[in-house]
Amino acid sequence: MILEELALFLTSQQKRELSDKLARIPSRELTGETIEKTLAEVLQDARQLPKDKRWFDIVQPTKGMEVKTFVARPPLRVGTTVYNVLKRVSKVDTRDAKGNLRNAQQVGDEVIDYLHGTIREHAALKKVPDTHLLSILFRTEDARSYAYWEEPLHFGQKSSYTWVWKGQETLTGYRGNEAIFQWYSRNQKQLFYRWKIPTAADFFQVKPVQTVTLTKEEFENERRKSYLEGFRNGKSGKPSRL
Repeated sequence: MILEELALFLTSQQKRELSDKLARIPSRELTGETIEKTLAEVLQDARQLPKDKRWFDIVQPTKGMEVKTFVARPPLRVGTTVYNVLKRVSKVDTRDAKGNLRNAQQVGDEVIDYLHGTIREHAALKKVPDTHLLSILFRTEDARSYAYWEEPLHFGQKSSYTWVWKGQETLTGYRGNEAIFQWYSRNQKQLFYRWKIPTAADFFQVKPVQTVTLTKEEFENERRKSYLEGFRNGKSGKPSRL
């Protein structure tokens, strides 16, 4: 079930296919890898790449895509924001040889260099085309409302950001007055990023299909019961419940 709006990144047919596929996946099973697989089935000439910690999850003939999926509070609309992990940044030093915190701007510049350097490196390793995109899907917790958009997998010029230290060696990168990056350099070195639904995004609604999950043993028991019931009904002339 889909709420039709202007297709921007997905054609109307792709939105219908994506909605139909998502409707059949229980919300508890909507993992990032499952959604990557579903997108690859919908996008034209797309192929899901083996899961690893490197950039790029889907490749098409002219582009490589890094897929990110997040749960956001309803209602989903232009400007809805989620701060969540972008990547783990492990090869940038926060302290100098004397053990003092380094200049925040210099460290932030190195974080941007690290991101762009690993994108180029992983694109070469995976033989990804020159066009690199972020493919982003927001959904509500009930898996009914979705927003999808694509943007360049590039984070701009280092000069666009002002970096400051906050808290326990937490580095914050601002663009203007808005915090874009948060690097928790002492906590697994996770780099968080501000994900924000742009004006150019596809919005759609999904009506989840009720599903029942059975173990293999349960399925075999139900199949055996149905067979025996049908056999007995056939012998007695009793009509089947189906």
